[in-house]
Amino acid sequence: QGDNVLLADNIVAGYADMKARITLADDTNVTLTNNQATDYILHDTVEFIFQGANDKLATPTDGGLSLLKQWSFAHEAVPGGLQAPIPTSLDTFIQPISPTTGLPGGPETPIVLPVDFGQFAFSFF
Repeated sequence: QGDNVLLADNIVAGYADMKARITLADDTNVTLTNNQATDYILHDTVEFIFQGANDKLATPTDGGLSLLKQWSFAHEAVPGGLQAPIPTSLDTFIQPISPTTGLPGGPETPIVLPVDFGQFAFSFF
């Protein structure tokens, strides 16, 4: 339960096999604006004072790369700058993991590593 909740300027992207959403329940004096999400769950118990533009995203088919590029373009003036280049493909972040040790080094199972942009972080799965 929250009072005077501001939920703004977020990108929440789920995938076909991993859902993600913005959920609000039992909150009062809520401002929900300028968000993008693959799903929203807004319970009847939420008391809104303002609902602005909140876009519904299609489920990404590129692992979220286009959303990352969109976010990066919109945040070029992030204090301290971005700490990593925008990849042209998510393949550069996949490292093979050995199923026997669970450590990098085996070609059997890929794992996707987080991309660190200083104060912002993105994880791709």
